[in-house]
Amino acid sequence: MMTNIRESYSTFVVKLQEGACTNGSKKRIKKMLEYVDIRPGDILLGVSGNTGKITEAYARNCKEVVVLEPKHGIIEYGRSCRPHNKFIEGEVENIPY
Repeated sequence: MMTNIRESYSTFVVKLQEGACTNGSKKRIKKMLEYVDIRPGDILLGVSGNTGKITEAYARNCKEVVVLEPKHGIIEYGRSCRPHNKFIEGEVENIPY
């Protein structure tokens, strides 16, 4: 029973984060894009990238988007929303690249 509550809560939190792209975060993404020169052959790695939503915002015209995320449930959700991105379960301290 406790597992179902945790899973439901985790799903709720992920969906909440997914829908909460505020005007402030949109402005920060736009500002960062002024400094990031992503080219068509580049591979973009989002470290602790959650569901890949923000990483994808930076990924215009790049060859591939890879999201490194330690939480399995978040990876599953990210894969369902962004099947064209590559999700890898792992932690920053042990990047599998």
